[in-house]
Amino acid sequence: MMRTMRSTNEAEQIYFDTSNPLLKLGGDLNSINFLFHINTFDYPVEHSHVDFYEFTMMVDGEVANFINSQKIIAAKGDVLIGLPSDCHAIKKLGNGKLRYINFLVRAKHFEEICGKTKSDLLSWLPSFSRVIHGKEELLLHFESAARNADFVSEEKRAKTQTSFESLLFHILSELLEIQANPEGQKPTSKFERSLQEIQREHPLYGLKVQDLCDKMNYSRASLNRLFKKHYGLLPSEFLLREKMDHARNLLLTTDMSIFDVAIENGYSGSCQFTVVFHDYFGMTPTQFRRQLQGQKN
Repeated sequence: MMRTMRSTNEAEQIYFDTSNPLLKLGGDLNSINFLFHINTFDYPVEHSHVDFYEFTMMVDGEVANFINSQKIIAAKGDVLIGLPSDCHAIKKLGNGKLRYINFLVRAKHFEEICGKTKSDLLSWLPSFSRVIHGKEELLLHFESAARNADFVSEEKRAKTQTSFESLLFHILSELLEIQANPEGQKPTSKFERSLQEIQREHPLYGLKVQDLCDKMNYSRASLNRLFKKHYGLLPSEFLLREKMDHARNLLLTTDMSIFDVAIENGYSGSCQFTVVFHDYFGMTPTQFRRQLQGQKN
């Protein structure tokens, strides 16, 4: 049974003490407009953040978000939204890996920025479903902001603030677009739900096209047609994207060797992996890592 935490001091103290580098350096919580947290485990305890708006970007895996007694399923590329008045808990689904990025914006700051949009977004949000579906371009903005976050010096903290302001701008742009065109948030199809069921048990980056044919009970021709219809990609292209996204995430967030990243993604060694990675991203895994190190310095 979940324990409800509605106290700001109790819920936020647990969250912030373990996740925000600036506080560890002695920062004042009341002076901070943005907080972020990269997580690899679920949080099945009901809690709220009464002074913050929360945006949770799913990077890997699938979760059920229990928010105000409503159950919302979210997978890679989905963004879960929590308002200051919400009470929620996140529970992992399936046996695959889980990774998500939490981005919190102080309520006062968020409301000030919303006011500048000259829209009724704030009055519309309570009626919104609390999830933005399948926005992988937004995922790139989340990852970029998290990757470049640096709180060590005053100068780098200022750059981090600018990066977070940019991320907030992209989130607001998505929300305003959905508000103007609610039909754009299409429900998940039976085919997509079937693929999500497979992903719960088997990370897609570890599967081959024939594996999908067998698990979904489709011929290769039918699978090609359905993937083109729902994703605009062939199954082989879709699985390659999953492999490359997973490889990029490992290079971004771990110290794993190039060889180990290759093996994790189903390649026999680093040579073949390097060729495929270069063809996909235009640089080798080593060059990709060096570029990241240059951005951080």
